[in-house]
Amino acid sequence: MILTTLDKFSRKDAYLEVLAMKRGGALPSAEALDKLLNFFAPALPSKAKSAEQWVSMACDNKGVREFTKFIHVKNGVATASDGHRMHWADTYLPNGTYDPKTQLLVDYKGVLPDFERVKHDRSALSEVAINEAEVGQMVCRSKGRPIQFIKFGKGGGVHAGYLTAATNGDKTLSVSVDLKDSGGGCSGVSEFGQYRIMGLRL
Repeated sequence: MILTTLDKFSRKDAYLEVLAMKRGGALPSAEALDKLLNFFAPALPSKAKSAEQWVSMACDNKGVREFTKFIHVKNGVATASDGHRMHWADTYLPNGTYDPKTQLLVDYKGVLPDFERVKHDRSALSEVAINEAEVGQMVCRSKGRPIQFIKFGKGGGVHAGYLTAATNGDKTLSVSVDLKDSGGGCSGVSEFGQYRIMGLRL
């Protein structure tokens, strides 16, 4: 089964579509059915319960770049990136591109970035405990509102929300950091897979 669209009905339109079916009308088109499915699909949980959900946390469903909206699977590894972070993990899903909520295939024809180049060589980095890192706040220039960051010693900082998602909220973990590169971000391993978060220059 392949999703034909990621759009979803408004609450009113979803109600009218179901009402029409209940009254004995014709079955909805494939696109209308997918819009209904997307409307009723539950939101991703704040704490992942599977590798696929965890990978989905790095998607950006409002992103300008099309690839950031999906999970991409190749050779048993699921990967997602919003351009600022990347999660990847082993998966049961076959090769293809998937909607993060429904985990159904989508007909994606775009070009993917070289995900392999994003990955750190963690053996050359320093391990830093998350619960020993500095927590701070800064104004995000692009959005004009404050964001929290996590700073690792002399190394750079990362978006606190991204790190919480990457670790699935586990503050007992450590991350790998290049303490000589303030913009290098961090890498690490969660209960589901591996991640890389781009750095903030503070």
